[in-house]
Amino acid sequence: MQSVLKNIKFRNVAPAIFIMAICLSCVKEIPIDENYQSSQIILNGMFSPEDSVLNIYTTETKEIVGYEKSFAKVSGAEVHLYQDGNDLGTLSYDDSYEGESVNGSRYVMSNVDFSVDSKYSVKVVHPSMGTAMATTEIPASVEIKSIELKSEYIRLEEEEETMNAMVAYVTFSDPSGENNYYQVAGGYYEFAQKYEKDFNINGWDSIGYAKDSFNVYRKRFYDVYKQIDPLIVDNSDDMFGGNDNMFLIFNDDLIDGKTYTLRFVITNYWNRSQLDTAAGEYFQVHFVLRSITEDLFKYYASAESFYWNDGELFAEPVQVFSNVDNGVGILSSYIDGADDYLYGSGRRDDGTYFLNWY
Repeated sequence: MQSVLKNIKFRNVAPAIFIMAICLSCVKEIPIDENYQSSQIILNGMFSPEDSVLNIYTTETKEIVGYEKSFAKVSGAEVHLYQDGNDLGTLSYDDSYEGESVNGSRYVMSNVDFSVDSKYSVKVVHPSMGTAMATTEIPASVEIKSIELKSEYIRLEEEEETMNAMVAYVTFSDPSGENNYYQVAGGYYEFAQKYEKDFNINGWDSIGYAKDSFNVYRKRFYDVYKQIDPLIVDNSDDMFGGNDNMFLIFNDDLIDGKTYTLRFVITNYWNRSQLDTAAGEYFQVHFVLRSITEDLFKYYASAESFYWNDGELFAEPVQVFSNVDNGVGILSSYIDGADDYLYGSGRRDDGTYFLNWY
């Protein structure tokens, strides 16, 4: 009986010992040279025709993951700006910026006259890391044709009841026969209400507002989007696997050459009927539709995917898009089309309107 038990135990243990032996035989120690510090240049910059100053941010990255000097600032480099192949000069290294931001070192050129019809390249030459270069071309502007505001009864996902909300309709025409890329890049809404005094001290209240003054409340759009247009949702599903599309980007695959109206629920607790426009109250919407390059579109899309998949056990690694040769990063350009909707006479510059962000 003892011999049978020994045979059973050996048959159970033997496979485990065999597997351990195979695993141990596959382990190989690879020495790491601590002095190996080969780096690549990280180059980042973005500009538009409205800019007259070009800022280029440079850092360095290490091939050894976790090396303590990864993303160190890059100094001692020559940074050149080219327009259609012509060298416009060397950017100046900004000493005052060193150590103040995670963006890295900053190189600056002032009095630049950017043109929509030109290609711009930035070349970074470093004595130990070599040369990195990137090129971009400013896209054509797409103007907003109209902005309309409507009060509609809607039901938001996070609310249980139907409510009266302010909905913005932004109409634009997409150029036909070309690939266009867009971003809802900014804007705000603001409204003014006549100030209600609680304490009257010779016509002024205890915190310094005059009797006939107005509180102006402003909020940026990216803080208040409650529902976004289906066109942007569709892009989100296609590009990000159902993620949020945090950069609010979209392309013209579904609207090439068409006039399209974007719809946004911008606030669910305000109604124009509450405004006394005769007394100086108003409601204003400032909307920015940004035309971006294909490279910036891909960069935002990949950055979004990286954000949502970072740390996921079973997710495939995401490579963030780069258009920098012999380096990493993004050089891009954009141009804004902006328009305003104003209900009422707007803010007067007479010292009675006090702006507040919320």
